[in-house]
Amino acid sequence: MKVIVAKKAGFCFGVKRAVDTAFKAAEDDSDDKKPVFTFGPIIHNKEVVAELAEHGVGMVDSLEELKKLPISKIIIRSHGIGRDVLKNIEEMGHEIIDATCPFVKNIHKKADESTGEGKTLIITGDPDHPEVQGIKGWCNNEPYIISEVSDIDKLPDKIKGQLTVVSQTTFNAKKFKDIVELLHKKYYNIIVCNTICNATAERQEEAEKLSAQVDVMIVIGDKSSSNTKKLYEISRQQCKNTYYIQTLNDLDLTVIESASRVGITAGASTPRNIIKEVHDSMSEANEFEKLLQEEENFSIRTGQIVEGTVIGVKPEEIIVDIHYKSEGIVTREEYSNTPNIDLTTIVKEGDPITVKVIKTNDGEGQVVLSYKRIAAEKAYAKLEEAFNNEEVLTGTVTQALQGGLSVTVDECKIFIPASLVSDSYERDLKKYEGQEVEFVLTEFNIPKRRFIGNRKKIIVEKKAALAKELFDRIEVGQTVEGTVKNVTNFGAFIDLGG
Repeated sequence: MKVIVAKKAGFCFGVKRAVDTAFKAAEDDSDDKKPVFTFGPIIHNKEVVAELAEHGVGMVDSLEELKKLPISKIIIRSHGIGRDVLKNIEEMGHEIIDATCPFVKNIHKKADESTGEGKTLIITGDPDHPEVQGIKGWCNNEPYIISEVSDIDKLPDKIKGQLTVVSQTTFNAKKFKDIVELLHKKYYNIIVCNTICNATAERQEEAEKLSAQVDVMIVIGDKSSSNTKKLYEISRQQCKNTYYIQTLNDLDLTVIESASRVGITAGASTPRNIIKEVHDSMSEANEFEKLLQEEENFSIRTGQIVEGTVIGVKPEEIIVDIHYKSEGIVTREEYSNTPNIDLTTIVKEGDPITVKVIKTNDGEGQVVLSYKRIAAEKAYAKLEEAFNNEEVLTGTVTQALQGGLSVTVDECKIFIPASLVSDSYERDLKKYEGQEVEFVLTEFNIPKRRFIGNRKKIIVEKKAALAKELFDRIEVGQTVEGTVKNVTNFGAFIDLGG
């Protein structure tokens, strides 16, 4: 029997961050140590909640319970909470530790900004799920919540103003696509923000493919976990022998006795030790343990060059799988020096990419990466050779600055001072933006990242060469053609081409 564990099974980034935050709060041994509670279960997993309780982290489910507590540390669950609830906790004087998933916080921001501008919000998701309730709590007007395609029929035929669509991060990706298609047919003024977490979409896609290849499919996760339920539903469509368990104790091993291939996947809130326990009970194979060990042993450092795969692209950022415990982010500014570039037109999911680690943690648990710095460093050798040999370089003007031009050559920025842009005074440097210009390097300092260009020298030398060529070919008494450039009371200025 071959046991196959889905690569994306188990804790996602947001869940791991929330759980780690809770355990860290429990380890506080300062003199002014306060009691620690989570507002609602930190994640949808009873085993994790019980383990936190053993470490002294309690749980409250309502504001009424909070009012009865002494001043405490209150950890906001990974699903997030509404604005008014957050404000109430603050007014009680409790110390807030926000473990809301960064992707969920991004939806809160969209909900706040969109409805603040008078737009109407549509949320796809389970209306009773705490994440959806939290998103709703950041709206400035009443949103519509859709959990099924049929719910669209319940919406009014006309909705005033622009519509914005967001989604619960763990919503079924295929169902979201179907809903959006129908919304586009019903309404014309609509903005769609696909806020389904990349990890969720990938986990669902992987579950669909894996369940179609096995005889038995095991889905592990808490019964209250929304994303695990969706994994079960997706797997059940492909494999009729799909079983939903919370722990190894729920697994009847007789169901796999005649199977030649067994698949295992798990929800985002399922700890890896539970997955491993189930895996080990079904097979002597050690592949998953090796996978965990490799991930634990793999570390990164600032300045390191790593290979990765693009797993998500937005106009302003790229999400990269660098085979680390956290995903990496390449912002538009760290991809290219070209302003306002739309990354979706250049990069696509699945592309391999080589990047440089700028920060191992941006404060939200993500790794900050740069693509353009690698390109710039590769260009240093070319620039140094051009500097030493006084070769002419060609670059694109990306920005007109107050004191000169910012020019890019292979993602390396060169500064051309205003006095060296031309052989005459240039009042308007803006006209050069987007143009290609020729120049020579007059200063090249990698440690200081100081690269100075001179365009004036090129112009002066070209004009001198033209003048020499002209005077070499004309003679006194010779008839030549020219262009009148200026007429004065004492004569005329003629351009003879030199």
